[in-house]
Amino acid sequence: MTAVVGGQRSLSEFLELGESIPSAVREVLERRGVNCLRAVQVLAIQGGLLRGSDLLVCSPSASGKTLVGEIAILRWVLEGGKAIYMVPLKALAREKFGMLVRRYRDLGLRIRISTGDFHYTPEILGDADILVTTIERFDSILRLNPGWLDDIRVIVVDEIHVMGDAERGGRLESVLLRIRERLRVQLIGLSATIANAGEIADWLGCRLVESDTRPVPLKNYILVEADKLKAIRRLVSATVQSGGQALIFVSRRRDAESLARKLAKLVVSHLDEEEREALMSRFAESRSYSRRLVELMRQGVGFHHAGLNYASRELVEDAFRSGSLRVVCCTTTLSAGIDAPARLVVLRDYNVFSRVEMASGEFEINLMSANQFHQILGRAGRPEFDSVGYGVVLCPSDSDRSMILKRYFEVRDGELVPRFDVVESSIGFSPNLEEQTLLRIFELGEASREDVLRFFEKTFWWRRERSRNPQASIERLVQVGAISIPDIIKSQAEPGELRAAERISDEDLRVRLLSRKVEATVTKPIVNVCGFHEERGFLCTCSHQQGEQGNLCRHLIKLARVVDRKYPAYRGLVLRCLNAGNVLKKLKEEGLIAETMGGTFTPTGFGRLVVRLYLKPATGILIRSMVHGDVGNEFRFMELVLSAVELEYGRPQPQSMSAAALDYIHGKSIREISSLHAIPQGDLESIAGTLPWMIHCVTEIADMEGAETVKRIGKSLEERVRNRREGEIEIWS
Repeated sequence: MTAVVGGQRSLSEFLELGESIPSAVREVLERRGVNCLRAVQVLAIQGGLLRGSDLLVCSPSASGKTLVGEIAILRWVLEGGKAIYMVPLKALAREKFGMLVRRYRDLGLRIRISTGDFHYTPEILGDADILVTTIERFDSILRLNPGWLDDIRVIVVDEIHVMGDAERGGRLESVLLRIRERLRVQLIGLSATIANAGEIADWLGCRLVESDTRPVPLKNYILVEADKLKAIRRLVSATVQSGGQALIFVSRRRDAESLARKLAKLVVSHLDEEEREALMSRFAESRSYSRRLVELMRQGVGFHHAGLNYASRELVEDAFRSGSLRVVCCTTTLSAGIDAPARLVVLRDYNVFSRVEMASGEFEINLMSANQFHQILGRAGRPEFDSVGYGVVLCPSDSDRSMILKRYFEVRDGELVPRFDVVESSIGFSPNLEEQTLLRIFELGEASREDVLRFFEKTFWWRRERSRNPQASIERLVQVGAISIPDIIKSQAEPGELRAAERISDEDLRVRLLSRKVEATVTKPIVNVCGFHEERGFLCTCSHQQGEQGNLCRHLIKLARVVDRKYPAYRGLVLRCLNAGNVLKKLKEEGLIAETMGGTFTPTGFGRLVVRLYLKPATGILIRSMVHGDVGNEFRFMELVLSAVELEYGRPQPQSMSAAALDYIHGKSIREISSLHAIPQGDLESIAGTLPWMIHCVTEIADMEGAETVKRIGKSLEERVRNRREGEIEIWS
């Protein structure tokens, strides 16, 4: 491999060296003004990007990964093939869609976006040259299996490190595995820097292209500041005075807004008269945008969080990219792939709220992952504008500084060098295990236990488990036989709950042993009662257990461990309550699969419906039980819909959301509903995007169950919401 001189190579130099860039691709790039390639782009081409090689590309933010994916797409679509660009978030899908349209619509390419409507695949998607979509949407398309899947020639998976995310990582891992099984495509994975990139590349069968070269060098600092606001004002003042831009990351929405207000006078004082007049004329009042936001933007400051409507978030992003806004105070919504670099990035809050106990007010704060931490700081340094970027972490004390230094950095030659996390698999968590087992049986039509095990033997999860423990048993991991309490806890509990259980001492547990149950009162940090009951299964009064069906809470984990250690006579009871027999047994008992005379398994009509509707098994079961309840009017129907949304996504909804959703369906504007029900517009837009799908899911299950009243209400609401909503598919020809 030839050396990369100066971090970039001209296109003509590539041609001279015989590293062929097809002329059609070269012409398109040169029309865009791309005459030189950055280091990671050079390495990707040398690694076989244009020869159809599968690649995993890992490099820092703003290093040019996206163009690697674009070059692969151009190579195939200009030859008549079809391309998929897959991202984890709807907001990122919209950004990438807009970018591709601006850059390539003059080529006559049909570029489309689809991020919802999981229950069907419109024919219009079949004639797309480039389809931008989310992980979940492409997963649903794979399940529905339209004929045009065979026409796909390249799939670009952006932010592929999301495979380690507890919320959507399991589905991404499954999608990647099934792409490998079913489609003959070039696979291009794009990832931020991670600790085990080589292991993931090897699992995917990809060649690893790795570069730590940034177009703008990054300098990281950890500052101890008792008064963080004073420190932020000092840093922002110096940056704005010198013509730079700054991003300030905080943990909560209200902090983003309040900090922006506190910085507004400072920022505007550093702008000249011409800049102020430009801001006043550009950011006129509009009903589409938050009034509070526009007032601040006229002073050169903005805020950004998920509570803002999409138009307002897009306004902030565009204004910041163009340089009109000098400072944006934001939550992590601006960290996940959105293209918005700055000279200065300040991380004021490095803790994240991982869970809120709705019933008791208890909440848990954890340190953010190293990969997210450095993705945020990596926003520092604007190519073509800055010679260096500055990432600053603010700590309240020396002890916090030591902790941050140890957790996130190494020190080399006096410089702070990022320390990254290993990406783990989440497909083995109990809800994911159930969903993927049902999906495998659905896709095969009829499957044996061995078929299920063979699928999970291909997962990254099994690879990681086997690397940690060469004696690990796939049967024990997938729960197809009797296993131990520690094994079940490992598979059914989230890492955060496992860590929290370690902090509960035996002295904080008052255990009561009865004939058919074992119970305990956990006294700290707040009182909760948990137990394992022969008839009722496992229960706990904490809201985590009530809102996260199938995942063990910290209190039950602690009790199960105590039983395993101290009360062996009750182990069998705990094992039965945890449904240790196997996941197949649970799916069978819930009517999702049936066992044949030969001992194989087939999906039931209900199981097939749950898969096609793109529901998790637990959500389908909840809907099936609720359609037989008191659902005699639209309000009760909407309560059912939102209960299903809560379980599917694990996000509690405000009590007024049912009425707000009905107001939306019946024609009120998002702005009007937000004012009426005191719900942020961004949250309303998010729910509005899920309504057509979840209303359809409830209606279909009601139809299967013979719940005629629920079906009738659902059909009526489906028609109304179909007429109300704006289409998600955008066409450019």
